[in-house]
Amino acid sequence: MEKLVNDKFELIVVDVDNISDQRWEQYYDLLKELRAETDPLRPVGSLDEIQTSWHNVPPFADASHWWIVDRTTDEIVGKGDLTTLNELMPKNRHLAQIDIAVRPAYRRQGIGTALLATIVASIEATGQTVIIGATQSAVPAGEAFASQTGAKMGLAAVENQLKLRDLDLNLMRQWREVGDTLADSYELLFVAGRYPDELIDAIVDVRHAMNSAPLDDLDVEDIEYSADNVRQLEQSLLHSGRQRWTYAVRHIPSQKLAGYTEVILRPSAPLIAFQGETAVAPEFRGNRIGRWLKAAMIERIINELPTIEFVRTGNANSNAPMLKINTEMGFKPHVEDKVWQLSTSEARTYLDK
Repeated sequence: MEKLVNDKFELIVVDVDNISDQRWEQYYDLLKELRAETDPLRPVGSLDEIQTSWHNVPPFADASHWWIVDRTTDEIVGKGDLTTLNELMPKNRHLAQIDIAVRPAYRRQGIGTALLATIVASIEATGQTVIIGATQSAVPAGEAFASQTGAKMGLAAVENQLKLRDLDLNLMRQWREVGDTLADSYELLFVAGRYPDELIDAIVDVRHAMNSAPLDDLDVEDIEYSADNVRQLEQSLLHSGRQRWTYAVRHIPSQKLAGYTEVILRPSAPLIAFQGETAVAPEFRGNRIGRWLKAAMIERIINELPTIEFVRTGNANSNAPMLKINTEMGFKPHVEDKVWQLSTSEARTYLDK
């Protein structure tokens, strides 16, 4: 593999603070080509959005990047990304999340394996024991590569898409009326952007409801949220130019948040609203609060964002309750995803063959 990199390709360790304008443009061209293959209707975020997100990694995470450059054309033909959690997060520090991608014309030349070797060496140095990464159905080469390394599928998921023109508005009105039946004990709250300080502790508590979402065979621990790491995630999101809308339902007697739903809005994708987390705390389930939240959000999107044509959301195939709600709304499968997992030692065994 060293011969491959030395003779035809150059491996670049990316220094985020010292990337030339030319290299940024080359990297952006790579991302656009890869996105055209996986999801041509979804634009890549703007270059400014990508640059800002790279410079605003939450303090509890560490991110590293590598590029492979063709020495003849001087273009970036492959990329490898690694994200790990540090001592500021008490759980899941054993995980290494990776993403490897190669231009279609350069596949099956050992570039993906060279990137994997570099990433694994970094992981071995910092002590993570489990590697996870995702593939999409539109790129069979990704799944083939994952299988070749010995990785096992840990979670099957799908990105579902709702065409707003097909939405059953009468059904949404019925779901909104759930709020009328619960009005004596619950109230609906809306937040655009940063969570207000007076809500942050309640937001932290209700976010733990996401830990009940199925992870199937992935070796992932429950996330322990704190006000600090929720704020850090928020800062990273909002500094990149994205907007977040949040609806929450508050239980008036206890002042606890019973549930919440979020959408992410990206200036670079003016036709799409990206559904983020939706969860209802276990003690409040069975009251149709999830449907109330979903209907409130979709109604606001329609009324205030007339350019939005699609809403997209990702769901594990095993998440039957959320899939049921989304199917009733009219969401349909758009892109199939698989999340793969292998141990660091298994990756080393594959590389040493």
